[in-house]
Amino acid sequence: MIVITMTGIWVTQLTCKLNAGLPLRLCFSAVVLALVGCADCPADHCRAEAVIGQDSRALLRPALQATAANFLGNPVGGDPGAGGDLDPDVLSPDSATRYQTTRDRQIGLRLSATQDIAPQRAVWGALTAAVADSRFHLPQGLGVLGDPTDIVVRSLVLTPELGVTRRYRPNWAGPDVVLDAGIGAQIGVAQTGVTSALLDVDHRSDHQIGFVSLGAGLDSRDGVGQLRLEARLHDTGDLGVRGEWRHNLSRPHPR
Repeated sequence: MIVITMTGIWVTQLTCKLNAGLPLRLCFSAVVLALVGCADCPADHCRAEAVIGQDSRALLRPALQATAANFLGNPVGGDPGAGGDLDPDVLSPDSATRYQTTRDRQIGLRLSATQDIAPQRAVWGALTAAVADSRFHLPQGLGVLGDPTDIVVRSLVLTPELGVTRRYRPNWAGPDVVLDAGIGAQIGVAQTGVTSALLDVDHRSDHQIGFVSLGAGLDSRDGVGQLRLEARLHDTGDLGVRGEWRHNLSRPHPR
C-alpha cells in the first residue's frame, strides 16, 4: 500500500500548490483520502486506482458564471453593463463563439468498494480526489472584444459516488465488459483566468454539483486496470462525456 499512499500524497501536494488560498478542508480531505488507502481490504472488493483522463468540465460553466459575476460586480442575471461579453456559455456546445481546446486533462486518486448482490452484479461506493486543467483559445475573442483570448479553468474536486454495476465475461481471453450506473456529487474549487490584450481576470469559486451517470468499461482480467467511457448529467443541466484510464494500485505484484 506504500504506492497508494505516495500517490495520494503527490496528489495532495499538487492540489494544494494549485492555489495557495485553497480551502484547508479540501487539502485535508485529500490527505485523509491518501491515508485511507493504507487500510487492509481484499483486492477483489476494494480498489485504489490512479485515474488519468479528460476533465469532466462539470465546474466549467458555474466557474465562468461566478467569474463573470465577480468581473461585472453584480449577480449573475443582472445588467451586464460594459463587461457583458464575458459570457458564461461561451464554451457551450451550441455557442456561436469559435474556440479551440488546448488542454483537457484530469488526474486523481480513486478509492472504491463493491458488494456482490448476485452473480456478476454488485453495488459500489467510491471517493475520488482529482485535479483538472482545461484551457481554451478564442482566436476571435469575446463578442465586441475581438482580441485573441485565453480561458484557463483549474480545479480541485472531491467526488463521492454510489451505484450498481453489471459485469459481462465474454467467451474469450479478452477483458471483461463492465456497465454501471450511479449518482454522485462533485464538490470543488475552481480557479478561472481570462486573459487578452484588454482583459486580465482571475477568480476563485467554490461549487457543489450533483449528477447521475452511465458508464461502460473494459476491465482487464489480470487486474491491471480499466479503460472507460462515461456520461454524466449534472443538476446544472449540462451533459458531459469523458474517457479515462483507471490503473489499479491494489493489484498484488508477482514476486
